Amino acid sequence: MAAVPKDLGRFMEGRADVEAVLQRVGHRTYDVVFVDGAGDWTHWVVESEEAAADLAQAAGVPLHHEWTDALSRRVNDRDPWSDPKGQHRAL
Repeated sequence: MAAVPKDLGRFMEGRADVEAVLQRVGHRTYDVVFVDGAGDWTHWVVESEEAAADLAQAAGVPLHHEWTDALSRRVNDRDPWSDPKGQHRAL
């Protein structure tokens, strides 16, 4: 079983409802995106689906093989660029 990297462990400390999503990003690489209940996220690059499953299991979170509607909403609801009162791009 994979060990939880220190930075990932720090991300998970005190966060509720963390779930992971697997994304293929290259010929031989995958992203494992960890999303908490508030929509904050971090990601880790791994070399196989098995490594992703091991990492999620070690972290104690469910691993999804595609984005669920609920996870997509969590992340998108926190998007400061889409909020009219949020952050705006420089002109």
